[in-house]
Amino acid sequence: MVAREDLQERLEWPGVEQALCRTCERVQLKSGTRSLKVRYAVTSLSHEQASVEELAALWRGHWSIENRSHYVRDETLGEDRGQMHRGQAPQALAALRNGLLTAP
Repeated sequence: MVAREDLQERLEWPGVEQALCRTCERVQLKSGTRSLKVRYAVTSLSHEQASVEELAALWRGHWSIENRSHYVRDETLGEDRGQMHRGQAPQALAALRNGLLTAP
């Protein structure tokens, strides 16, 4: 991951301190197909507040939560496709899903 700090004069974005560029190469095990993705991010954290290594750890931590929880909720449990929109049903179903995700 690469971070740039000289952004105040380059970007018209209030509060931006660092811009990040992360390159990720993935290989599908079955086919051997390789893909390369480049992602960008900006942060208000200065280099003194968070080094490149610390920002990389924060980025990985965010995606581990996204992959463990949100993806399972959205894709496996179909939360976004749910049709319950009245009364307490959405909260009750969310509590049930939470129980399923935290059960040993």
